[in-house]
Order: sequence, then C-alpha cells, then structure tokens
Amino acid sequence: IISPIGRQIYQISMQKTEHDVVKTNNHIRDINRAFKKINFSNLLRLLYPGEGQSFGNRQSFHKVGTIRSIWDPQMYTHIPFIISTILAFNHNVKDLCLLLFLVTPLSLAYHLTYERPGILAQVEGLFAKILFMYGFLQIFNTESITLKVLESFLLTITVVVFVVTNIWKEKFYDTWHCLMHVIPALWAGVVALYHNPLVVL
Repeated sequence: IISPIGRQIYQISMQKTEHDVVKTNNHIRDINRAFKKINFSNLLRLLYPGEGQSFGNRQSFHKVGTIRSIWDPQMYTHIPFIISTILAFNHNVKDLCLLLFLVTPLSLAYHLTYERPGILAQVEGLFAKILFMYGFLQIFNTESITLKVLESFLLTITVVVFVVTNIWKEKFYDTWHCLMHVIPALWAGVVALYHNPLVVL
C-alpha cells in the first residue's frame, strides 16, 4: 500500500521523467532540423555576393528604416578592421589596404541598416568574399610553415562561423556574426605584417 505522500512523490517523479523525455525529443528534433539545412543548395547560396538578412523582426526594421546603435557589437567589432587597414598601409601592402578600405565602410553601412537586402548587401557581400579569396591566396605567398598553419587556422574558423551563422541564422547570427569582423581582421593583420602584396599598386 502506497501512502499519499509516497504516491505524490511517485507522480512528481513520473512527471519529471516525462518532461525530460519530451525535452530530449525536442532537442533531437531541433538537431535533425538543423542538419537538414546543410545541403548543397544552401551551401552554394553562401557563395553568392550577398542577399541581406530578413529573418526575425528585421523586415519591420527595414520598413521603418531602423538603424543600429554604434555600441551594438555588430558595429564596434569593426575596430579590428580599422587597425588592420592601418597596418597594411604602414607596411606598404597596398592591395590589402585598398580592399580593407572598401570592405570596412561597406560592412558598417550594411550592419547599420540591420543587413537590409538590396544593392548595398550585394556589393558588401561581393567585396567581403574578394577579401576572403585574397587571404586564401596569401597562404600560398609565404614559405613560412608557421604562417601557413596560423592563416589556415584563421581561414577555417572564418568559414565555420560564416556557415553556422548563415545556415542557422535565427539562433546564431545576432550573437556570433560579429566574430566575422574580428577573426578575418586578425587574419588581415597577420597578412599585413608578414606578407608582400599579391598585386603591386
């Protein structure tokens, strides 16, 4: 014979077990949905110049012309790009300096408007990908194994952050995309300090 207290404890434990099972099933379902987004067409779209972002409440922001605060992480994390631009100029890596001089204000304007789709998004995306390809080619422009390993590591992190924040943008874009202003800027700084230009200007 189970006492009333014992019966209550048993019911509570069963409810908790059911809750845990539901929670686990929801996690599994979310993971399955997430991995279904990783397909060739979705990955191929990431190679396009740029489409802007329309998830969440962004469309309402775009309609009324909402702009970000300069204290938003998507804005102030561009400071490393400015530092890398100065380094490239001081070390006479003019092609990188020119790229950074174009990419940085384009990216700032793009994020200022909450990544509004349009011409700006396309131009910014195009130049960002040109900068990425520039960094990729610079890996082969040094005989230093240390630099090759370091820059390959920075390239890998850049790709991972880019893919994750664009495939699962609802969960990760607003929190982690700002790393796309820090890691590539660090990568550009390494190139500015230790590489020769790819294109002599």
